[in-house]
Amino acid sequence: MFENLGALRQAIETRTIFFKMQTGTISIRTVRN
Repeated sequence: MFENLGALRQAIETRTIFFKMQTGTISIRTVRN
C-alpha cells in the first residue's frame, strides 16, 4: 500500500512539474509574441 502511494505521489509530482514546464513554455511564447 505504501509502495503504491509513493508511486502515485511520484507520478503526481512528475505530472505537476511537466504541467508547470508546459505552461511556462506557453507563457514564454506568449510574451515573445
